[in-house]
Amino acid sequence: MSLTAAFKNQERDTTREQATANFRGERIAATVLGTGLVLTGLKKRSASGAIAAVAGGWLLYRAVTSR
Repeated sequence: MSLTAAFKNQERDTTREQATANFRGERIAATVLGTGLVLTGLKKRSASGAIAAVAGGWLLYRAVTSR
């Protein structure tokens, strides 16, 4: 393997690691925000609370299923 090819492989691995780290951060943020919205929505017991709970549930679904 040439030096240029090795450098390109290392560069590609670094990009994948950064993408994975960013994705992990997005999942954590979606989980925290989704949980907050669900709890706030359930506490309100109104139409706006129901909308908040549904939106929070959607965020939790996305975080858990990695979509």
